[in-house]
Amino acid sequence: MKCFLQGSIILLLFFTSLFCMQVKALDSTQGLYVTIDVKPNGDLVITEQFDLIAGGYIFEHGIYRAVPLVLEGQYGGQYLAGFKMLSAHLNDKPTPYLVTFSEGQAIIKVGDPTKKLALGQAKFVISYQLSDKIRFFQNHDELLFHAIPYQWATSIEQSKVVVNLPEKSRALQWLAYTGSYREKGSDYFAQNPKQNEFRFTAKTVLGQSQGMTIVIALPKGVIEQPSLFYLIFLLEFIEWVIAIIFLGAVGSFIYWSWRKFGQYPDENVELLEVVKIPNELSPALIRGITKHGFSMKCSIEEFTSTCVSLGVKGYLDLKYTQELSTETVVVGRYYSHSLLLTVKPNFPNKALPKNEQCVLDWVINEGGCYVISSDNREPNRQLFKLFSTALRAEAKDAKIFTWNFKYTLITVGLSSMFVGVQSVLGVSDWIDILWGPLVIVMTFPIFILWFAIYESIFDKDKDKDKDKDKDKDKDKDKPASQIKNKALMIGAVWIPWVGLLCYFLPLLSLSSAFLILFCLSAAHLNYAPTHYGRQLLISALQIKKYIEAEKEPEDDFLLDASEYETLLPYAISLELQKVWCSRFDNVQKMKRKQFRKLKARKKRSSSDNLNPFRYKPIWFLGSFSAQSEFVNSLESISYSATGNLGASSSTTSSGFSSGSGFSGGGGGGGGGGGGW
Repeated sequence: MKCFLQGSIILLLFFTSLFCMQVKALDSTQGLYVTIDVKPNGDLVITEQFDLIAGGYIFEHGIYRAVPLVLEGQYGGQYLAGFKMLSAHLNDKPTPYLVTFSEGQAIIKVGDPTKKLALGQAKFVISYQLSDKIRFFQNHDELLFHAIPYQWATSIEQSKVVVNLPEKSRALQWLAYTGSYREKGSDYFAQNPKQNEFRFTAKTVLGQSQGMTIVIALPKGVIEQPSLFYLIFLLEFIEWVIAIIFLGAVGSFIYWSWRKFGQYPDENVELLEVVKIPNELSPALIRGITKHGFSMKCSIEEFTSTCVSLGVKGYLDLKYTQELSTETVVVGRYYSHSLLLTVKPNFPNKALPKNEQCVLDWVINEGGCYVISSDNREPNRQLFKLFSTALRAEAKDAKIFTWNFKYTLITVGLSSMFVGVQSVLGVSDWIDILWGPLVIVMTFPIFILWFAIYESIFDKDKDKDKDKDKDKDKDKDKPASQIKNKALMIGAVWIPWVGLLCYFLPLLSLSSAFLILFCLSAAHLNYAPTHYGRQLLISALQIKKYIEAEKEPEDDFLLDASEYETLLPYAISLELQKVWCSRFDNVQKMKRKQFRKLKARKKRSSSDNLNPFRYKPIWFLGSFSAQSEFVNSLESISYSATGNLGASSSTTSSGFSSGSGFSGGGGGGGGGGGGW
């Protein structure tokens, strides 16, 4: 029984395959007759007649024809030939058709997709027009055309090609090739019944992978030859032309919008003898302004500068303590650190910036005294969160920076328009746009490596530029040499890399990559300070330059404790406390030395031994040995007290200095068939 079932199944499969083979054999092409009318302007009107026998297997609803449009130019480029569908007929009656473009081909589907083709004989006639198919040489012009397609679905029993040249014209030479693609068989015979008419007829049946290519050489002047400029640039290199226009136009617009709306003030501001601080510029705010933006989470420098600012203004007392840690092995520290914030009894009744008011309200709500230590890690996180929210709200209300959104949208629109035009007029397929992000991903590691090398070479020159005023004669030729070296380094890396990408990838992929880069660049460059924010930024830069100025103590004699304390929170926020404290310390040392000399000269009594130039802040409680560890406590506030909530200070060895404060080729061809 089992053997009987197996044998039955095998017989059933055998007869089914025979039936399918028989049905497939019913679909055939009895004849394909092509007429090519050559117009004086070089356009070709192609009429193709397909005499078929439809068996319902291949030619189910009708036929389709794939006409290649990508051609190799005589100057090395590629271009798309022009295409226009004229008509389609089935058994001498108009029939529906659909034309689509994909991968450099025009796909023509002829027939009604809702109806099946009647079995038996059928005659399809399609007509379409092609442009830019004539090739121009120095001594002659040439028509090279794959008239009988090499990828037709069935074999072709009879095939004929008729070429009609313009009236009163003649040909210098003509021939044809038969067989598979790129084969040069001569299994045909040619006729020239008229001066301008040529007929090529295949002698045998052309198989599924066989076709016919005709070549006719024409005298110069029969076809109107376009200008050389049109041939080279507007025809063969149209994608490159569009790409260059795209880069130039969009790049120029981004540069214009940046110069007009996105440019920041020059950071090389004038050094003032007396700096003025705007009321709106709080110490915590100055850090975000100079960094051209505010982060979602505040930094430890911003928080510490706010606490110090409240102390200097008379709202809080600050006290830093350190004790032996009982968690030495676990935590890895020998001391536990804490910062005590205490509200002064009679603090001033003045309006404060939002970030300072937030810290003050927190301490008041905690009973007027709050300790930032590892024991209060969760409350510390809440305090930092509230402080960050208040600081962002303050920056938002001040409207210091704005994003010129409309110019970014214009950049996106221009880039998309150019890439769209390039995908329509160029030889690339629109799917190549998706390679754009891959181009950026491949380029990113090279950019990181190049940038690291670039910075390592030219960062040294930045440090040397600080001393160029001392030796101007030696540095006269330095800027020109720097520009030359930078240009050589850019050209040595990026020009070969872009050339390599252009060789292996479609140009449309590079254009889509530039689209992404242009949009990101526009979003970044159009983020700029407002008119009001520009003034604050200039003030912030002036404060920064004043704090980090290198002055001799004799030239900085007017720096007193009041000015020092006023600018100290800003120095902490800008991470310049070491420079600022060193300046004040040097001035104080000079003044104490002068006082001692004056006391010895006048031989003052012991009651006059108190030196008035010894600085002790009234807002910081504790001995000087404790004060010298104050800025070091920033790490403990960041890691030990808050669990790495805020960013630690980059100045780990700075603190109060002792008694002074802080320190820190051819047309046609293709294929077709049925099956749709």
